Amino acid sequence: MMEVANGFSLKTATTTSDHQAVNVVFTDGSKSLFHGVWLRDNCNDCRSCTPNGQRLYETWSLSAAQTEIKHALIQETRLLVQWRLPVNGVTESVYSARWLADHAYDKTHLAQRQASSKLSGTIVAWDASLETNVGLPQMNYASIVNGETSQQLQFLRTLRRFGFVVVRSGPVDDNAVMRLAKSFGHIRTTNYGEVFDVVARAEDNKNLADTSLALSPHTDNPYRNPTPGVQLLHCQIAAPGDLGKSTAVDGLAVAEYIRFHHPEEFRVLSTVPRTYRYVHPENATDLTAKWCPITLDCDGNFEAIHYNNRSATTVTSVPASDMPLFYKAWGILGSVINSGKFTVEFKLNDGDTAVFINNRVLHGRRGFDGVAVARKLRGLYVDTDELWSRLLSHETVTDSVDPEVNATKNADTLMGLLATCKDVSYGEDVDMLSHALQAAHLAATSSSATRADTDASGMDELVVAALCHDIGSALGAPWELGAQHTNGAIHDESGQMIGIHGHHQVGAHVARKYGASDVVARLIEGHVNAKRFLVATNPSYFANLSSASVATLKEQGGPLQGDEIAAFKADALHEQMLAMRRWDEAAKEPNLVVPPLLEYMPVLVRHIRRTQQETSQQTRHQQPGSKL
Repeated sequence: MMEVANGFSLKTATTTSDHQAVNVVFTDGSKSLFHGVWLRDNCNDCRSCTPNGQRLYETWSLSAAQTEIKHALIQETRLLVQWRLPVNGVTESVYSARWLADHAYDKTHLAQRQASSKLSGTIVAWDASLETNVGLPQMNYASIVNGETSQQLQFLRTLRRFGFVVVRSGPVDDNAVMRLAKSFGHIRTTNYGEVFDVVARAEDNKNLADTSLALSPHTDNPYRNPTPGVQLLHCQIAAPGDLGKSTAVDGLAVAEYIRFHHPEEFRVLSTVPRTYRYVHPENATDLTAKWCPITLDCDGNFEAIHYNNRSATTVTSVPASDMPLFYKAWGILGSVINSGKFTVEFKLNDGDTAVFINNRVLHGRRGFDGVAVARKLRGLYVDTDELWSRLLSHETVTDSVDPEVNATKNADTLMGLLATCKDVSYGEDVDMLSHALQAAHLAATSSSATRADTDASGMDELVVAALCHDIGSALGAPWELGAQHTNGAIHDESGQMIGIHGHHQVGAHVARKYGASDVVARLIEGHVNAKRFLVATNPSYFANLSSASVATLKEQGGPLQGDEIAAFKADALHEQMLAMRRWDEAAKEPNLVVPPLLEYMPVLVRHIRRTQQETSQQTRHQQPGSKL
């Protein structure tokens, strides 16, 4: 058995006594059972399926003899299965260790994947503090329509993560919104046509959108099946000042809030459907659809929200005994949506476009004087399958030929993990995201960043390390290391979580995995020993530690001792580690205003891109026959 460079492979493979399954032990210590019928069903031999993975046999037709495993062998990093009987001439199947671990269906791996999926930052719930802590998700029109692939993918990742993106500085012509939509998806034609205009008209209107009245948060067209996936609203003529400000509410955050605070009402909202209807007799239009206001997937996770009080019809399908509870639940849903707790406001200027996932983000507007203000938006809908197909096709390619795409992808993953820190408390007066942002700001603005001659590359490394120094405590990060690193939480005497065991080691691993330099990884890993060094050599430092930092000191090994102190001082990066530690201790000020998370995206991309270039150069120099 040979292990791959990153240390992950197969340790043992043992066939069960009935030869209908194989027990696998991975080199990380995790174990999985794989049944013969499952392995047969996932055989990717060219005689079993087409090049794009479509099977050339019917699974139901497989006999027990055809799923019987004759031998299971480990060949380097792969599992080789030899079958008792062939299917389409296939007598052997090969599965990589990585693929098996990624698709293992035992309880441990299932829990690991579910937690990683929920907490990786791929999708982040947000509240009214989004703009302050993370930043308003926004991009430039030209960078999406005419830009590099990396920018288009960054737009799609941001849309998936937050559910909406404000696209700035576009043209104002009638076709601008169509060009934007066609750059990433297919326009969906409805009874309104390919596009529709939202214009405040003085005359009587059948559509509330074509008035100057405020629009409460809602999802569009819940009377359709399927409902529109993504909506674009392009501002051609903006209202002056703050008039007509747009609003967005995170339906995911609303649903999870109700799930936690009102479990019985959540059950009603997620199991009892309500009918929505739109009628326009002059256009021979009568659309009706029935949805649960909060829709869950088969695993009970949030999938969609359908809320439009104007289009909701008379409730007749609820038994009389349950009607009060239904309206209580409906009232709670409406009150939470309109509470402002999960609402962000933003102004659309001429040429700006709001793009949002219709089944997640509810949108609305503030009212304005429709007679005096000539405000005009042009809207359209886009189906989501093309969007996510395009994004997934790039994300399943481990190493893109475009270095900029790789750098942006890795930086985006780190940003997602950091964004989850908004929900992490660790015994200090600030949440972990605010702590990271304050540390990064201190690194970026420090006049004594350990060396006066630190160049731009070195400054980027310090800022990135400070930003990511606690990323090992991000909710999804421990899962990045596999089953043996589901690191437990550290709690104080009151039971409050104050840290994660080995978070500095996990953080260093995550930073390296997603393209940060070795210097950044070492600074992240070394900031704990810097604390232990300062405690050992500076009595006043210990006296100023927070109670949470004192409590975690014991778990981290206590003060450094003689040889450890000497080894720390001998490290070429020890001065930078000490600076990191001081920023760490200072970055705990409640209500301190610092730049939001998204401001650091260019720094991360630049740093990862530079690290890629340096690594590539070193690789070329190390190749046989190369001239240094």
